[in-house]
Amino acid sequence: MAGMTSGLEVDIRAPSDLAPAERAAWADWAAADPARDSPYFHPRYAEIASEFAPRAGLAVLRQGDELVGFLPFQRRGGAIQPLGAPLTDYHGPILRPGAEVDLGQVLRRMGGEVMSFTGLTGAAPHAGAAVIRHRLTADLSGGFGAYMARRCADHARFFQTRRRHEKGLARDHGEVEFSYSRDPGDALDWIIDNKRRQYRRTGQHDIFACGWTARLLHRLAEETGEDFGPRFSVLRVDGRIASAVMSLTAGAASHLWFPAYNHDYARFGPGMLTTIRMLEAAAAEGCRAFDFGPGQESYKAYFCEPAAPVAEGRLVARPGRPSLTRALRDGLGARVARRLNVMSACETSFAGWTRAFASAAKAAAGLKHRASLILLGLPPTLFDLLELAPAA
Repeated sequence: MAGMTSGLEVDIRAPSDLAPAERAAWADWAAADPARDSPYFHPRYAEIASEFAPRAGLAVLRQGDELVGFLPFQRRGGAIQPLGAPLTDYHGPILRPGAEVDLGQVLRRMGGEVMSFTGLTGAAPHAGAAVIRHRLTADLSGGFGAYMARRCADHARFFQTRRRHEKGLARDHGEVEFSYSRDPGDALDWIIDNKRRQYRRTGQHDIFACGWTARLLHRLAEETGEDFGPRFSVLRVDGRIASAVMSLTAGAASHLWFPAYNHDYARFGPGMLTTIRMLEAAAAEGCRAFDFGPGQESYKAYFCEPAAPVAEGRLVARPGRPSLTRALRDGLGARVARRLNVMSACETSFAGWTRAFASAAKAAAGLKHRASLILLGLPPTLFDLLELAPAA
């Protein structure tokens, strides 16, 4: 599949189909761009994610005969999403230094109607609605000691409390042990089970119910490449997991991905204790920047500072064309719209959509049954069937 407008050609392939020179260009271009300093922009992440994310692909961008960039993606009906969504925090085109592309043009050449994004790096698109947030990063470039000196200067009471909590945890529950390893052991299954309980408890969509997301994490846990792979930070109390974090590392950049903690130890803040130990271990391994993602969870303020901007929103291929789905989404609050984006990214079967809708209906009271199903991003061929059903 290819197209060209004003010299831009878009060729759709699988990431694994790249020639060695193309893959080397990707790696070099990502390394040269501070905005792409993240494991999510490593070629290996795209290669592995494309094995598990349904309807995955790679847009290879050329101007004439010249290679200018790559855009990993997954397709959901007419929507183009980040490859690995909703797991992938940062995304966007990997471009040759100095090159510029029009994302709207790329979207049209790909045959998509809308491109959704939650952590688009670099400049926001020229068209479409976008909210600018910031990456939150722990700067470890001067070593862990220098990092802690800065954080303690701003949050002395917080870190003093953490020291008391670690002593109290050992006193009340037994020996405290910490490990930082590429080997997940039992930690990954524990994290996934813990997160699924959290989603049920809080009414969020269970991103692991679809199956492929958990399989992707397990495959990443097997990765042993020198410059890309996972890390598992595990805090145990008397041999029992109190807190665990799965993170990703590429070169000197790490990204906090899935943190979880055991509520039996909640009053000691085991997640906070694990985070401190994790940053110390990562710095000792050579990490210079540990990214906590663009989310605004309050605990992050103690560990990191705002860094480069990222955009959340969507880009519409044909802004002037009426769209029922677009109109309905425009009427939703950002929180509900974000939930529906997560659901459409995870669920690619009718049974999955049905289960997701049943859950979402409780969180989006007042939406008509038929409209809610449309908002899930179902393919147009299914819209016709659903329109025959009576509204609830």
